[in-house]
Amino acid sequence: MKDKPAKLWRISPHVSSTIEAEGGLLLDLRKSLCYSLNAEGAAVWLGIEASEAGADLENMVTHLVNRTGVSRSRAEADVESFLRKLRSKGLIRLA
Repeated sequence: MKDKPAKLWRISPHVSSTIEAEGGLLLDLRKSLCYSLNAEGAAVWLGIEASEAGADLENMVTHLVNRTGVSRSRAEADVESFLRKLRSKGLIRLA
C-alpha cells in the first residue's frame, strides 16, 4: 500500500512578512490586514518560507521543535491548528 503524498504548503503571493525571534507580523497586501505571530508561529512561518517547493507538516513540526524546544506532540497539534488558521485567512495555500 502506497503512502499518500504529503501536503505541501506555500506562502500566498500577496503576503509579506517581518519575522524576529520573539514573533512577527504578516501583511495581507490584498486585504490590507496585518496579523501578529508569537514565537512559535514565527518559527513555523520561517519553516514555510525556507522551502521553495513547499513545506510539509513533518518538516514544519521538526523546525518548530528545533527552534523552540517544545515537545513533538505539542508541536504537531500547534502546527496543524496554525496551518488551518493561516489557510482560512488565505495566507498560505497548498503547493
